[in-house]
Amino acid sequence: MNKTIEKFEAHLSKLELILAKAKLENDAAKFIYARDARTPLFMLEGLCRLYGNFHDKNKFEKLKDLFKLLEDALGAIDYYDVYAKSYKENSNVPISIQNFMEEHRDQMFAKLNEVLLRDGWLDENDSRLKKIRKKLDEMDWLPEKKEVEKIKKLYLEEIDSVKKFISKNAKPFTEMELQVHEVRRDLRWLSIYPHALIGQIQFGKKIGSEIPTATFVTPEILSSKYNLFPEAGKFSWFLLLEKNYFYALSWLIAELGKLKDEGLEYYALVEAFQKTENVSPEDASAKAISILRWNGFKIPSLLQTASEMTQKFVSKELLDGLVFGISRIKKHKD
Repeated sequence: MNKTIEKFEAHLSKLELILAKAKLENDAAKFIYARDARTPLFMLEGLCRLYGNFHDKNKFEKLKDLFKLLEDALGAIDYYDVYAKSYKENSNVPISIQNFMEEHRDQMFAKLNEVLLRDGWLDENDSRLKKIRKKLDEMDWLPEKKEVEKIKKLYLEEIDSVKKFISKNAKPFTEMELQVHEVRRDLRWLSIYPHALIGQIQFGKKIGSEIPTATFVTPEILSSKYNLFPEAGKFSWFLLLEKNYFYALSWLIAELGKLKDEGLEYYALVEAFQKTENVSPEDASAKAISILRWNGFKIPSLLQTASEMTQKFVSKELLDGLVFGISRIKKHKD
C-alpha cells in the first residue's frame, strides 16, 4: 500500500471499527459519541487540509467536508452534553436551563443519526468508506521527499497566517468565538498534523531552546499524550519540529482553550435564558453572570488575557522557530 494512503487508512480503520459496532446499536449517534469517533475524524480532516494544498484541491475539499460534517455534529453534541451533565449537579441552575441543554443535546444526536444514514456511513456494504478508499487509490501521490517539502512549506504558510491574524485582531481580542476560538483552532491544526501523519513528523532540538520556553514547558505539558509523537515507522523523510517550541505551542493551545471554555459557557447560558424565559439579552446576561458568579467585566478580562498571552507568545518568536527542518534516515540493507 502507498505510504500516504497508509496515513489515511490508519484513521479510517479506527473509524470503520466504531461504525461497524454502531450499526448494531439502537442509537448509532450515541454510540459513536461515546467511543470518541471525533478523534479519527479530526485526523482525517487534518490530512485532507494538508493534501488538498498540493493535490487535487476539489477532491480533498469534498472529502474534508464529509469528515467535518460528522466531526462538527459530534462537537455540537459535546457542547450541550457538557452543560447538561454539569448543570444537573448545580442547584443554582434552573430546571428549565438544565432541560434546555438536554433537549438540544438530544436534537444534535438526532441530527447526527440523520447524517449517518443519509451519507451512507451505516450502509451494510460500507458504501461511504468504499467510495473514500476508491478516491484515495486514484490520487497521483508525490514522492516522499517532495511530499515532506510540501508539508514544511504548508507549516510555514499556516504559521505566517496565524501571526497575521494575531497582529490584526489581538489589540485586544473583542470576540470569543470569531477571534479567540478561531486562532486556537488554527494553532491546534499545527499540533494535530504530527498525529495525523502517523510518524512523518518528529522532534528536533535547537541548542538553548529551553531558555525562551521555560515559562511554557510545564509538567502538565510534558506529560500530555498529545506531545508524544507516533514512531517514525516506514518513512525515510521527515519534517522536524523544534521540541521545546512545540511544547510551548501546546501550552498556548491549552490555555486559550480554558479561556474559550469559560467564555462559551457564558454565551450558552445567555442563549438558554433567552430561549426559555423570553427575556432581553441584557437580562439573560445578568442571569448568566449570576450563575457563574462573575462580575460584569469578566468577558473583557478573558479577551484581554487571551490577547496578552498570544502577543507575548508571538513576540518570543516561538512560532517562527517551530519548523526545525527536513531530515532523512538512511535504511541499511540486511
